[in-house]
Amino acid sequence: MKRKTVGMILVIVMILTLFSMLSMNVISAWKIGDPMGDILYSDIMAYIDGSPIPASIKNGATLVVVEDLMKYGFDVVWNNSDRSLRVERNETKKFNPVSVVRDTTHKSGDFKCKYVYTDIKTYISGQLIESFAIDGKTLIDFELLAKYGKLNWNGAAREIRLTLTKSVLTDAALKNAISKLPQSDAADILWRRLKGYWTAVTDDGMMKMFVGFNFNGSVPSFEYGYFETEFGRSGKLTGITKGTGIYEVELNVHFPAIPANELHDGWDSADMKISLDLSGLPQDGKIKVKIAGHGGGGWRQYAYGGMTLWEAYENFN
Repeated sequence: MKRKTVGMILVIVMILTLFSMLSMNVISAWKIGDPMGDILYSDIMAYIDGSPIPASIKNGATLVVVEDLMKYGFDVVWNNSDRSLRVERNETKKFNPVSVVRDTTHKSGDFKCKYVYTDIKTYISGQLIESFAIDGKTLIDFELLAKYGKLNWNGAAREIRLTLTKSVLTDAALKNAISKLPQSDAADILWRRLKGYWTAVTDDGMMKMFVGFNFNGSVPSFEYGYFETEFGRSGKLTGITKGTGIYEVELNVHFPAIPANELHDGWDSADMKISLDLSGLPQDGKIKVKIAGHGGGGWRQYAYGGMTLWEAYENFN
């Protein structure tokens, strides 16, 4: 009886070993360029810090091109000796987003193309991850970038958004960036750090106010308004310079006209100067803003609320 049992165990081990060897042969049988599966059309939009990035869909996963990340605040380095791509976050890098339009021509789920096998090894901050290839480009799962910030899926809007974590801007780095204004690199560092919506209350505590630093396409824009009245203005940044103090910044913003409606009498177009005091940014993460004719026209302290106006409103409560 014992001999039979030992014999059966040996047979099972041999079968398992055979399957293992066959599996290894199958894996090693892939050749560069061999089709591995389907990429499908989709109306899903992907964003990094509010800027759209081209995306593809594979088995329900959203894929982005590794090389595109260079335009969204990442360094991507190719090493030919070991055929690797290495991705690292670079907070000082200027965004230069790709123009993306939601696909309304094709039916979501229809076949688009094949993704193929690649021997290129892809790393994000030293971690080896799975990657694929399409037309000579390397793609990775967008959700793997969640290590650099907060990922949010909006099913109703068919959007997946990555909000990059903002590191603490040191006092020295802040003063250095302000001192170099209006150089574009310095301006971009400040705008990226301020990007999103900031909130405050009026002196009587009755009204909730917001200011926003965003991008209209690739053009920086500034917004301000009140949550309760849903009144707000959005204008194009036309200039950014040093203020009188070492922490002060002056924004020149062009606001287009707003036609009158049942809620207000409308506004003429205007070129306005917005003053910022960023001295609190390295300490408590708060800023001071002064807008003529808004909130009494004096300095008012704002706290960071979120990347979208709705998120800022939710965090306010």
